[in-house]
Amino acid sequence: MNINMNQIIIKTLENKNIALEVDDDDLIKTIKYKIKKIPFDCQRLIFNNQQLEDYNSIKYYDIQNNSLINLVLYLKGGASEKKKSTRVLPPSFKAAQVVNEKIIKDVGCDRKYWFGLIKYVNTLRIQAKKEVDDEKDFESVNKVIMDLFNQDLKSKGKNKILKMIKYFAEEAKQERQARMKKK
Repeated sequence: MNINMNQIIIKTLENKNIALEVDDDDLIKTIKYKIKKIPFDCQRLIFNNQQLEDYNSIKYYDIQNNSLINLVLYLKGGASEKKKSTRVLPPSFKAAQVVNEKIIKDVGCDRKYWFGLIKYVNTLRIQAKKEVDDEKDFESVNKVIMDLFNQDLKSKGKNKILKMIKYFAEEAKQERQARMKKK
């Protein structure tokens, strides 16, 4: 078992608890995918009175072993006319999106390897946070991530990085299948 693995408890609206095995570097989006009974896009996860954003990690929110996270649902409905969203994305989401899109473009990665890409970027993010004084300074962290990516690109080459992303994607798929078998 991985040293960074923790168990978190998801409390549903019906007061039922769902125990999930998570890694410190798992993104909130990954946790939502692990909750099978409710569609991913209908879920809101709340921890310490704060809504958890999809592209931040467990470690970012300092979620510890056996932490309780509340699951609530997005309310659907509203005006019949389709209005343009005024939701402002958090800087961490925008920054992660820019980095992921750049790597997809530079490596020529297919979006079907999305989970592999996320794992690869998270490995770079862990290295980058060690080099930056303020890990919540998203601009600095992402600049270091892109520097690390460019170093990887020069030393390993495009094909090797793409193989690594595909490997991570297959690994994530096998992890999901193993968790489904346990249920």
